Amino acid sequence: MLDRKTFDDYHVCMIKVNRAHKIRIYPTPLQENKFRSIAGSSRWIYNFFLHYLDDRYQHSKRFNYKSTIDWSELSAAIPFLKVEYKWLAESPSNSITAALDDLKVSFQK
Repeated sequence: MLDRKTFDDYHVCMIKVNRAHKIRIYPTPLQENKFRSIAGSSRWIYNFFLHYLDDRYQHSKRFNYKSTIDWSELSAAIPFLKVEYKWLAESPSNSITAALDDLKVSFQK
């Protein structure tokens, strides 16, 4: 049985080891096209809203991240974009929303 001193010495000497696993996937051509489609629509959404915010800045010439961007308004526009651009509807909504979240994070930095 470990006494308290031995336990404390052991506990202090423990080292946390982070491990990672590399996994290689071999998608079928159909799956590969789907991955490319999802990545393309996410990239398009990111660039679309980036261009929208840039145009808004060019017209007002002032920008305050916290008060001028209504992210809920931008995310509410996504269903309308899916109607206008039918190919966006083929991608999962969480990947498109994640692209908008990535844009939000980039503006916070």
